[in-house]
Amino acid sequence: ADAYLSSVVNEFVDKKKSIVKQIKDSHVVKDIYTANRDKCTEPVKLSRAIRDFAWNPQHYDSEAQVLCRLVLTFDATMCTAAQVVHLRGATSEEGAANLVMLQRADAEMCLQLGMMADGALETRSIVEIADKDDVDEAEFPDELERYNAVMHKMFIEGMVMYTPGCTQVMLQTLLTPRTFLLQGVAHTLGSTDGVPADVVRRCLARMAAWS
Repeated sequence: ADAYLSSVVNEFVDKKKSIVKQIKDSHVVKDIYTANRDKCTEPVKLSRAIRDFAWNPQHYDSEAQVLCRLVLTFDATMCTAAQVVHLRGATSEEGAANLVMLQRADAEMCLQLGMMADGALETRSIVEIADKDDVDEAEFPDELERYNAVMHKMFIEGMVMYTPGCTQVMLQTLLTPRTFLLQGVAHTLGSTDGVPADVVRRCLARMAAWS
């Protein structure tokens, strides 16, 4: 496992009191997230009935869905995290977990999140095929070949930067700077200049392991 990729998933999803777990487990935080979704302009139209990330760690397809929803409701998620820091306090478990995530979040971490969401969605498709009771074992190698070809195009050749998906959504999101006041210190995420080329190269290089 790539340590950086693991740290991205851990920060947003897996760690104790991650923002995904807080929204799932707390009705108060869930309501804040829902209210923020109503206020934020989302790049892709999602149902307003969605109130959390449908996180179920026992299922791989759940993690793919979580990563995708994190990207598509990014502003609502980050605003919710910042509000919890303010409401609960930076020394509370919830506030401290969100504060660390917000302080760590930069263009590289967020772009990596977008790429991981795209990779996870593709991987989910092959898992779903393998999980069918009537899977044709004779045809499955062709499905694996198709999957490997897609992953190679996306992350080795870099086509994920130009085709519709979560990476493209995150690239557009990061073109708009947003500033969070964290314990009196302004933290700006995003830039009108876009994501630096060296950051893109590093993110793609890490995804090569996925391929």
